[in-house]
Amino acid sequence: RYVYQSEGRVTVAGLQPERFSASVRRGSRSDESIAVFDWNEQRARIGRLPQQSSVGLPAGSQDVVSFMYQFALFPPQPGRVTLP
Repeated sequence: RYVYQSEGRVTVAGLQPERFSASVRRGSRSDESIAVFDWNEQRARIGRLPQQSSVGLPAGSQDVVSFMYQFALFPPQPGRVTLP
């Protein structure tokens, strides 16, 4: 069973995720990963709990759930799209 949750804000540029979590349950075992977006510091904490890494946060970054809604709100131009 997979559960994904994305929280954030809607801005003039579109969606700006603030927290994303993914939970995977296999039998009695469960794994959870999170991403916390710090837009002021331009960093994100990502990874499985309790181990996490801090990575750079490029402008316009999306999580795997919010990017689908971002495309619906702001359809990309024809051609190849690169999304951080």
